[in-house]
Amino acid sequence: RVAGFRFVAPVTLVIGYERVDLSEDEAQALIVRAYDTATGEWTGDGIERVAQDAETRTVTVATTRTGAFG
Repeated sequence: RVAGFRFVAPVTLVIGYERVDLSEDEAQALIVRAYDTATGEWTGDGIERVAQDAETRTVTVATTRTGAFG
């Protein structure tokens, strides 16, 4: 891993989540964040939500970031 690396063009990530007792509104409100090792905090910087699919339980984002997502 290279600290501070950013992709020139956004890459697409499809992140799955477990079926839990989420209403459809709660599922639609799920957000994706990346862990910033420099600040020790989760951030949405450089992450754009593209889609959310309740049937397949996935959230799709476009990002130029690398690292841990959650």
